Amino acid sequence: AFQMDLQQHYSTMRIKNAPQKEYAHGLLHFLDIDHIQVIEKECEWEDAIEESSKPLLMKDFITKSYVDSIIKNQKEKGYHMFLTANLVLAHSSSHDGVKNLSVSMATFKRPVTFLNGSQASIIITLAAENQTKHIHVLNDILKLFSKQRRIQEICDLNTPQEVYDYLSNTLNEIRQNKIAG
Repeated sequence: AFQMDLQQHYSTMRIKNAPQKEYAHGLLHFLDIDHIQVIEKECEWEDAIEESSKPLLMKDFITKSYVDSIIKNQKEKGYHMFLTANLVLAHSSSHDGVKNLSVSMATFKRPVTFLNGSQASIIITLAAENQTKHIHVLNDILKLFSKQRRIQEICDLNTPQEVYDYLSNTLNEIRQNKIAG
């Protein structure tokens, strides 16, 4: 269902040009270890979005207006940011304050409850400059979270390094299986 929802969402977009070769960078090219947070404290959903976005704001990859736009969109559209149970892809239009393609990720030891009553243990903030450059990032996210158990496995980790290593190892396994299969 997650894969179908993501495909349906992005298949309705009009892409003027096919992605170029330089767009072939995946998730781990943009998700540095210092973009990953493991948050122990309980958070309201708005604070959780701000926390998840903070590494990108601090590096000046996005503006505060981008974070505000994500929160506004969540209030207006609700469920559309949930890719699957426990996983939110926080994003907005590139015109709302994206300076560079970037990704951050926060895991929450105490799940965050959103306005629609759904809870998330992981929030991935995606700042995309246009409609094509982030396609490989989304493909990696789709591959990683196509199995619900991986969300729990990631949430059980305690440091950004452990999360990064898990993501790297899992993506490598997926690629190896694709080559072998």
